[in-house]
Amino acid sequence: MKTISLSRGMVTQVDDADFDWLNQWKWNAQRSKRTWHAERKDSSSGKERTVLMHRLILNARAGMQVDHRDGDGLNNQRFNLREATQTQNARNQTRKMVGATSKYKGVHWHKNHNRWSACIAIGPDWIASRRGLKQVTLGDFSTEEAAARAYDAAAKEHFGEFAHLNFPERKTE
Repeated sequence: MKTISLSRGMVTQVDDADFDWLNQWKWNAQRSKRTWHAERKDSSSGKERTVLMHRLILNARAGMQVDHRDGDGLNNQRFNLREATQTQNARNQTRKMVGATSKYKGVHWHKNHNRWSACIAIGPDWIASRRGLKQVTLGDFSTEEAAARAYDAAAKEHFGEFAHLNFPERKTE
């Protein structure tokens, strides 16, 4: 793994095999809604366009997004990148809902029941917006952690490899 310097004093991580090829250009750190990423401007065609490093590395197909498995937009090592639909990419979000009462994704305090509740939004892969998603309540729990584990089980079942878990499983080698 090597690092490439970006603007704003930031760096991005890339595989050794990609370093020389990517380092021929000047890259900028740019903030998107949720994370930082590496981009450059290209005007070789006569019209300026933005080139995102992660899309360039994977040679991503039109209409597909590139998901950073760990949620870090500056970790551009190939093992951390995968093509995804918009829905798959949204499933891997680390962000909790605004105003969430829990530190865990998919968990909130149910004040009427005086317990922790777990829920998950599911829908077919083609859904490009929150419309059409079905909110499924997974149950009420006496502890916040138990509710988070129920969310994790449902996320693994419905989202597979794109599930962002509250308690990530450690990979054994």
